Amino acid sequence: MDQNIQDLLRPLESVQDAMSRPSVRRSLENNLLDVSAWELMRIIESENMQVIAPRKLLQVLLGDNPDLGDIDIVEKQDSAQMETLDNSIVLLQVA
Repeated sequence: MDQNIQDLLRPLESVQDAMSRPSVRRSLENNLLDVSAWELMRIIESENMQVIAPRKLLQVLLGDNPDLGDIDIVEKQDSAQMETLDNSIVLLQVA
């Protein structure tokens, strides 16, 4: 038993050595990795197709879409203006 484990764990010395070991040969001949890679690519492509519309919407809302030029959907304000607006909102809620 120990001899089998040592034989399995010893490093490969050549391609012929890899093909002479049944466990290594099975791994190399098995196309499971190729099939899994293609399936993963299909899943990634379908996910990408589903996020294109939300991505474009976010680009427009954030003003990052170069196709639209300078459209300010959300006003960009400095921190002093934001603080003034926040204080105004608080005052309105209290009143």
